[in-house]
Amino acid sequence: MSEKSYESLPVTAYFWVGTYTLPMGAGDGIYLISKRAGGDLCLHGLAARLDSPSYLLAHPQQPVLYAISEGSDELTVFDTTNPRRLQAVTRVAVPAGPCHIAFARNSSALLISSYKTGSISAQPITASGHPEGKQSRITGTGSGPHPIRQRSPHAHATAVHPSGVIIGTDLGADACRLMRFHRGRLELVSSAALPTGCGPRHLVIHPTGSILVITELGQSVLGLRLTSNRADLELQAQSPVTSQPPDNGDLPAAIALARNGTLAYTSTRGSDVITTHSVDPDGLHLSPQADVSSGGTWPRDLLVSTATLLVANQRSGTLTAFEPDPTTGVPRQYGRPLHIPGAAHVCAVPRC
Repeated sequence: MSEKSYESLPVTAYFWVGTYTLPMGAGDGIYLISKRAGGDLCLHGLAARLDSPSYLLAHPQQPVLYAISEGSDELTVFDTTNPRRLQAVTRVAVPAGPCHIAFARNSSALLISSYKTGSISAQPITASGHPEGKQSRITGTGSGPHPIRQRSPHAHATAVHPSGVIIGTDLGADACRLMRFHRGRLELVSSAALPTGCGPRHLVIHPTGSILVITELGQSVLGLRLTSNRADLELQAQSPVTSQPPDNGDLPAAIALARNGTLAYTSTRGSDVITTHSVDPDGLHLSPQADVSSGGTWPRDLLVSTATLLVANQRSGTLTAFEPDPTTGVPRQYGRPLHIPGAAHVCAVPRC
């Protein structure tokens, strides 16, 4: 296909890509890319210059994008009226080492996980999506057996259960914090212990209400259920993170659901593979079906978007697009990987 005919193909979706900047990576901030009807990715350039925006979150109703900066310990709020040229409107200090951001129920606050301090913070936001009021936070306690990675608590991610309970992973303490956002403040309900040395990293909530947690040090996916009193978690299943036995140095990173929760995808750094899992109807047990190359090195993040799977390969500085098989769901790479130095996270640009 000629370059002219390629450019005539319609754009089917836009995405922002957060990157690691110096000294953590070679990126420059947040980039805008698109996917064309033929499947190939196109880089539209730098949308905002920012210090290591390693995680992004788009507001579901307002023209607002949130970015956390691991290097400067800040939350930056952007006006996205022009997705190609994001305008920073607010900057807020957050606890050291922010690595994940999510919405509390009804988008009433931002939940910020900070790896270095082991804390989860709640920043209230207005209906227009802008920060307002004081942050509240829960700081974890405890440690684990890993002599380097588990000397202290390391909050890593949060997700909100349909019951309203906020669940946050703590990689350093082998625990999940159960919290609620009540009257503008984050409150601790309890701390649920997980298998020793597993190092819980990211999590997703299955449509059944089950909780799936990918463990970075345990190289597995935990299937958990919230107890009837919503004050604890019960471990129901522990599934392999890859179809082939992982190497000792492998570090699982991301997990995402697809096809109404019947499939799950995980990324594993080291072996640099994306694994397709079938998910039992209970939402607890995963059966790995196939491992495929991530199309780069160190797949830190992945995003399922309609009929596309996007993978951010941090160390190779590439973003790779895959098309899941319509029957098995196993992804097939299409097109050439897009060069984006320090690629860390992919966020879909909302359709307006």
